[in-house]
Amino acid sequence: MGVSLDSLPPELLYDIVLHIEPEDLKPSLLALSRAIPRSSVPTFLLFEKIRITRREQVFQLYRRLRDAPEDAARVREFAFESWTVDADIFVNLVGLMPSLAYFKLFVGPNFAPEHLEEIFEKPRPCLRYLSMRFRP
Repeated sequence: MGVSLDSLPPELLYDIVLHIEPEDLKPSLLALSRAIPRSSVPTFLLFEKIRITRREQVFQLYRRLRDAPEDAARVREFAFESWTVDADIFVNLVGLMPSLAYFKLFVGPNFAPEHLEEIFEKPRPCLRYLSMRFRP
């Protein structure tokens, strides 16, 4: 009798996934979740560290996290590395992530001082690292 990945207990699949190299984790999780959709692939790991490099990704992520607050609460590291973005949507996106410990932000010409004030209006007790690069 053969054993397949979709019959593995969630704890075992989670332990297996933890052995994947960090740089390969996201593509591997996405591939596994598509290859064995009925299994308990720990896709929640996709949301612990997020890096955005294109402005189009901001709205896509905003929609996803707005509809899944449990995933938004899992975000610990967030890096936004693009100079242009709709600042209002970005502020709303960051507002969905209450547990940020690492926050890297490129502040481009679309940001007004009010946008930055809004991002840091509420206290962020988990925040341990903040990096902002400004471009005039």
